Amino acid sequence: MWTWRRRSTPCHRASRAKRCVSQCTPRVQGLLTGLPRNGVYVFAEADGEPPWDFTHAFAVAVKKAGISDLHLHDLRHTWASRLAMAGVDLLTIKELGGWKTLEMVQRYAHLSPDHNRQALGRLISYRTDTATSTEGQAPLEALMAGVAKS
Repeated sequence: MWTWRRRSTPCHRASRAKRCVSQCTPRVQGLLTGLPRNGVYVFAEADGEPPWDFTHAFAVAVKKAGISDLHLHDLRHTWASRLAMAGVDLLTIKELGGWKTLEMVQRYAHLSPDHNRQALGRLISYRTDTATSTEGQAPLEALMAGVAKS
């Protein structure tokens, strides 16, 4: 459980006999520091102890905030997707998220349609003097010439 005394939290995953550490960025630490608190835990019960069921505590907070259809696990998908769209490689996301395989990371890291369009736009706008066809044409021109012949 993240406490006010440290910037990271050890966490245990039942599915893995390994421990991982979740990092807290300075920005997140600043946001959390500004929250009212009760004891040393960031998320605590009225008695200052960590919540017994954090998923339930999150659901209550979401309801109080007037947000519909948001679950704690959704944040894991968003986190992985935003890292991927920021250019972080899947192996790094796998390590940060504690997944065993890259296949599992791919289930979580979804690229938005807009991100995919932007990626294609970079390819189309990229020009090179390197010939990739036997006729010495740039890749786009070679493709268009092949389409025109059909």
